[in-house]
Amino acid sequence: MLMLVERHCCGRATRMQLSMAGMVIVHALDAFTSPPARYPDLYTMGNVLVSVGVFFVCLAYFTFHQWRLPEAKAGKPTARTL
Repeated sequence: MLMLVERHCCGRATRMQLSMAGMVIVHALDAFTSPPARYPDLYTMGNVLVSVGVFFVCLAYFTFHQWRLPEAKAGKPTARTL
């Protein structure tokens, strides 16, 4: 449902779709091809790089939007801070 709402609002590929596509590609390569002998952990590292990249993008996105909340700007105490 969320993916449909984001797609409708943006009209282009969403961050969620891009991260899912990256994970599908890494897993498909891991399942159907063998890594080069010189780099036996290539697909494991690909999985880690995609996962960490998505994590840090989400961390930055949600931290940025957390600081833009109206309660944080006005300095009003909220139920969470009391």
